[in-house]
Amino acid sequence: MADVAFIDLAWTIWHEGVRIYDDSFPGHVRSINGIRSDAAGKQSHNNEAQNRINNLSNNEIENYIPQITDQIMSTRQLGVHFNWVALHEGKRKNFLDSLANSDFASIRSTYYNAQNHNPDARELLAGLSNRHLKDLIDAL
Repeated sequence: MADVAFIDLAWTIWHEGVRIYDDSFPGHVRSINGIRSDAAGKQSHNNEAQNRINNLSNNEIENYIPQITDQIMSTRQLGVHFNWVALHEGKRKNFLDSLANSDFASIRSTYYNAQNHNPDARELLAGLSNRHLKDLIDAL
């Protein structure tokens, strides 16, 4: 059941945009209860998934967080999608300027808007801290 619960929770983050981290730098994990509540809300169409998420312990959710971030970076290929926005869509300068101003909300918005056509990529940044965003931009 834990594996299915992981899939349910991860989907609400990378596909539905439930944020793991707050807006600070480098970024702190939001309250576990807040993450759980937001994730369960995104599964309102699926009672079984909603129940699995609501039944996760705080420790289970805390343990899933780095796994979800790793999944976003690897399986979900965030680097490829982020580079596409920066290079193909010409947003590299926007990212660099926003980073210089510590405007992480603008980075997230720019990425989302450029990926709005792609429901499997547009919310990937929800699983990353602002430190992760800085690292992505520094690698451009």
